[in-house]
Amino acid sequence: MSSRKRIVICGGGAIGAAIAYFTSRRGARPILIERHEIAGAASGKSGGFLALDWCRGTPVDQLARRSFEVHARLSSELGDPWGYRRLTTYAGYAAEDDAECVSGGRPWLSDGVAITSRLGSVETTALVEPRMFTRGLMRAAEMQGAELRHGTVVDLARRSSGGVRGVSLAGGEIVEGDAVVIAMGLGQSWLRAGCRCPQSSATRAIAWCLKPAGVFPPRHFFSSTARRVAQY
Repeated sequence: MSSRKRIVICGGGAIGAAIAYFTSRRGARPILIERHEIAGAASGKSGGFLALDWCRGTPVDQLARRSFEVHARLSSELGDPWGYRRLTTYAGYAAEDDAECVSGGRPWLSDGVAITSRLGSVETTALVEPRMFTRGLMRAAEMQGAELRHGTVVDLARRSSGGVRGVSLAGGEIVEGDAVVIAMGLGQSWLRAGCRCPQSSATRAIAWCLKPAGVFPPRHFFSSTARRVAQY
C-alpha cells in the first residue's frame, strides 16, 4: 500500500489547483473534486492581475510578495502556457466631455481618457490569463500524480470519533483522505453547522473583454468610478 498522503481538495479553482500542484510536487497524492470544470467559476473569470506591493501595511503583505515571486517562477518552470507578462499599470477615468481629458500623448489610449497616476511598473505588476493559468496548473499537478474527479461534494464524512475522514458526494460515494481542503469559495455554503469553518463573502464586479483593432504595448488600466465613464 502506498504511503503517500491522500489529500482531498474540494474545488477546482486557482486555490484548489495550486494546492494540488504543490502537494503533489512534495510527494502527496491529492484528489481534487470539481462539480463542473476546472476554472469554471470565479477563477476563470477574474482579472488575472498580480501586484507585488499593493498589500503593504496589511497582514497579507508578505504573502502577496511571495505570491508575486512564485508566479514568475512558475511561468519559467512550466513553459508559460497562460501568458504571464510584466506590465505598467495606470489609474484614470473617461468622461463624456473629451475636452477635460488628455491622454498624455499615449497612442494606445483614447483622447477621451485621462490618466491620473501610475500605479505600478514592470517590476511590480503583472498579468496572467486566469482560466489558462488554473487549468495549466492542474495539468501540471496531474502529471505529478494528482487525480481529478468530477462530482458534487455535499458534506464531510466523519469517523465515529467525530474526526473528518473525507467527503460525501451527491451520488452517495465517500472519498476518503488523510486531510480535506475546502477551496470552494462561496460554494462552501453546503457546509453544515457541525463544521467550524469561517464564513466567506465577496463583492461582485464586472469585467469587459474587448478585442483591440491593432497591436498595443502591455498596459493595465484601472478606471475610476468617481466620474461617469463615457459610453463607447
